[in-house]
Amino acid sequence: MAQQTIKDAIGAQIQALLQALVTTPPAAPGPLSLVQRPVSGGMMSSPQNQSCYILQGNLRAPEDELRDSSGEHTIVTAIQPYDLNLFAVQSDSATTPVDSILNQMEAAVRAAILTDDADNIGPSLPTLDLCEVWFDPLVTYFRNAQNANIFGVALKLLVEFRHPQNCLYLPTD
Repeated sequence: MAQQTIKDAIGAQIQALLQALVTTPPAAPGPLSLVQRPVSGGMMSSPQNQSCYILQGNLRAPEDELRDSSGEHTIVTAIQPYDLNLFAVQSDSATTPVDSILNQMEAAVRAAILTDDADNIGPSLPTLDLCEVWFDPLVTYFRNAQNANIFGVALKLLVEFRHPQNCLYLPTD
């Protein structure tokens, strides 16, 4: 059995948490209609209404250099960013403003990933030493350049974890 990289394990767990927000008809519409980690180089040019696309960024060291290593051990701390892109499609028949839809989507995503005392990602990855999970306070709202009826919000989720130096695979013990 092949080892799973930490990036993929965390990304899959984020996707699973957000997938719980997707409802299928005929139930009342939920905050999300689709959660996807794209398999191609980019996202769809016309994303689905109330969709979320998860893209991982480049691994980086924490800004506080004192947290980079743990004493004499070869354990290091790293931050893995994930871009969560939420999309809403404006239509002539809609009665809810598109910014209200984006606000509801954003609130639901934040609540699904973070709880009062801890993150929801950690318990499902018991072999990974998660330190902290948080959202970057900078939120970017945008309009799709290819289709003016598509609006979006980009959230950056940051996951800090410890791992053996030079090994980015999920521990198996």
